[in-house]
Amino acid sequence: MGKELFKHMRKREYPCVCCKKRTNQRDRRTVTAAQRLVLQKWTVGDVSEDEVLCSLCRVKVHSHLKRRKSEQQNLEHELRDTAPFSPPERKQINARNAAIHKTSTLNRTSIVDMLMYLREIALLNGGKRIDFDDPNALSDQEYVNLTGINKVSFDDLLSAVDGKLNIHQPQENLCYSRQKKPKKKFFD
Repeated sequence: MGKELFKHMRKREYPCVCCKKRTNQRDRRTVTAAQRLVLQKWTVGDVSEDEVLCSLCRVKVHSHLKRRKSEQQNLEHELRDTAPFSPPERKQINARNAAIHKTSTLNRTSIVDMLMYLREIALLNGGKRIDFDDPNALSDQEYVNLTGINKVSFDDLLSAVDGKLNIHQPQENLCYSRQKKPKKKFFD
């Protein structure tokens, strides 16, 4: 009769919500709000606040939460990486303290644009070379870019200098420079 009176006071069992295993006192932890959300997705029923998890199931739920958090962070990084690139502020190149030095501002975008433009021109003019002898080879703007003067001024300068410069070297000097000079001996 004494046992029946104390039957309701016997040790309460705490089964795990996931695996229904009876948990020891040291392995028993109550379910947190984040764990409750995961467990409601995994199981059919609702999980109350006084439910407990065993250590093994708690590790599984924790690893699932950690994996989900890292996936969200990866997604944020991907969204941040695929956002349109804004170039940094313009910085002065070769800026010095002295006022006599010229400064120019270039950034990565302007340099890349300039290189792409030069590449397009090179591909369009793939068969041509720079030829000052052919009057139709270069435009007036190209003369200005290469020499600093326009086409008419370049032709005037060339006609003024044409007879005065002797660019060709005499053949005798070429032959003499190609020959090996004999070594001098001290006792000859």
